[in-house]
Amino acid sequence: IISFSNKNFTLIKEVKKIIKRLFDRDSSIRVHSGAKRDNYILTFKSVPISCLFRELGLNFGKKSRIMVLHNDIFSLSQKSVGNFISGCLDGDGCVNISRQGAYFRIHSYSKEFIEQIYHYFVRLGIHPSIISNKRENGVLHYIQITSYRDRKKLFHVFKDNGKAQKLQNNIKDEKRTSFVPVGDVIHLHKISN
Repeated sequence: IISFSNKNFTLIKEVKKIIKRLFDRDSSIRVHSGAKRDNYILTFKSVPISCLFRELGLNFGKKSRIMVLHNDIFSLSQKSVGNFISGCLDGDGCVNISRQGAYFRIHSYSKEFIEQIYHYFVRLGIHPSIISNKRENGVLHYIQITSYRDRKKLFHVFKDNGKAQKLQNNIKDEKRTSFVPVGDVIHLHKISN
């Protein structure tokens, strides 16, 4: 059984349409029966599709600890990589809103997954931070973008819906005198040596 869970019913319905269109499979949607009653779960059965998802890096079991992405994703167009990251934000991310504005995080217990997402952002000219936080059940890793300049770049990459839209609606103008991404400084230093 393959299942997808999300609070966004519109997103779940869209996944249902995609599964029908791409794989000609019917799926069912139900409301989570436990404490997470605000989550919707889409399920369907297919051994071949399970194998395909595994090949793409979507593993079974405790996927949050062992998830890695297929290497071919990095070679996709910038638009496709941006859509992929937008999907990660909708599925595993959160938008935080404060007096200073809004920023987002994508989090996972898989350090390799977070490092892969980091490199996708750098490929798009966006410089996130990786933060690790020790928890009772392991180390949780985050990709976070707090730089105003980089958050503005996101809107040329992300679709105008879901959590990306929430981020865009809550970003506030910030004035900075200068900005040099640390990744660019390190890259220039390596080139000069």
